[in-house]
Formats: sequence, C-alpha cells, structure tokens
Amino acid sequence: MAKAVKPQGPGAVEQLANWVHSQRTQDIPAAAANQAKLLILDAIGCGFAAFAEESAQTMLDTLKDLGGLPQCTVLGTTVKTNAPNAILINGSLIRILDLNDYVNTKSGQIGGHPSDNIPVALAAGEMCGSPGRALIAAIVLGYEIFGRAKP
Repeated sequence: MAKAVKPQGPGAVEQLANWVHSQRTQDIPAAAANQAKLLILDAIGCGFAAFAEESAQTMLDTLKDLGGLPQCTVLGTTVKTNAPNAILINGSLIRILDLNDYVNTKSGQIGGHPSDNIPVALAAGEMCGSPGRALIAAIVLGYEIFGRAKP
C-alpha cells in the first residue's frame, strides 16, 4: 500500500481561508463597497418581486413545516428560521425570477450568479450581529473568490 504523501505547506482551502482572514474591511475600495451595496439592494428587490410567484408561496408554506431556531430573517417577512433554512428560502426568493446579476467568463459566456453568496452573507451577518461594513466586505470577498475561481 502506498504511503500517503503529506503536502508541503498549506492546502488550497487553508490558503483561501488565510487570504480571506487577512483582508480588512477598511481596505476595500469605495467603488467595490458601493457596488456591493447596489448588489444587496438588487438581490433584496428580486426577492421581494418573487413574492407574487406561486413557487415563492410554496417555498414559504414549506418553511412553516420546516421550523428551526429563530436565528435569521426571511426576506420581506418577520419570520425567523435557522440559518440553513433562511439561506435556502432567501436564496430561492432572490433567484426565482432570475433577474439578478451574472458574470461573463473571459470567453464571453455567462459564467454564473455570484449573488448566490448574498443570502449566505446575510444569514451569517445576522447570526453574528455583524456591522453593515462586514456584510459588505463578505459580499465583496465572495465576488472576488467567485471571479478568481471561474475560468
């Protein structure tokens, strides 16, 4: 049986974690912070617009059966649920109409929706009682990671 080789230095996940941890909110360029604010408003607006859709109502009805500790708010409601459920519901609301942002790859193809990180940042920020600047930083870093990871 071959002996496992120990990697020299930190692995990719550890390198990414170290990079994220080394970032400081005050170092985020104003243009990036302003864009993140617009993206938050865009995502929330998409979530609110989805309330008229049958699929949104089905998701919200299902949430009543899921329960969960009241940790995070469901967009557009006073309902609180656990973080995973809030991320699922809020992420679904944001994407139901699919009017939110997307990123083009270098070859010009649609590369995905980095705004899928926004519901995660909202839930984590709410659970931790983070200030708004930390939420903005999390979103900027999420977009940066997404952009660097895409071909």
